[in-house]
Amino acid sequence: MKTKRKNLISQAAMTESQVAPTLEIAGPLAGTGGLLKTGIGRMVLSGVSSLTGPIMVQTGTLAIARTAAFGRGSVEIAEGAKLQLDYAGSHCLPSLRIAGKDLPVGTYGGRDSIATSKMPAYFTGPGMVTIGPK
Repeated sequence: MKTKRKNLISQAAMTESQVAPTLEIAGPLAGTGGLLKTGIGRMVLSGVSSLTGPIMVQTGTLAIARTAAFGRGSVEIAEGAKLQLDYAGSHCLPSLRIAGKDLPVGTYGGRDSIATSKMPAYFTGPGMVTIGPK
């Protein structure tokens, strides 16, 4: 029997420093905190998120299975880290910072996307992120 539980992140960030090759968070994430991805492994967000804090990918790969897994916060990707966008279409972000630099309005993605700005060093998968008005 599976147990469902809500992952509540309130006022503080959830930090993930994994040892296992892949960790999936399928439950919902909610609250005012953010998510910090560290560790060389791969973390998958596949649940619905309403987080308002930032998603920060410092090392390894953070895979987003659907746009609803992003929440409403900004995204930061450090040098050497990757954001894997495993969905069709685009998700609008309030801001995007890559390797310490805030990116301008535009559509960003990996080699397999139809994004205007392809950044395969930081993105993989068919999905895209858009900075700017919805």
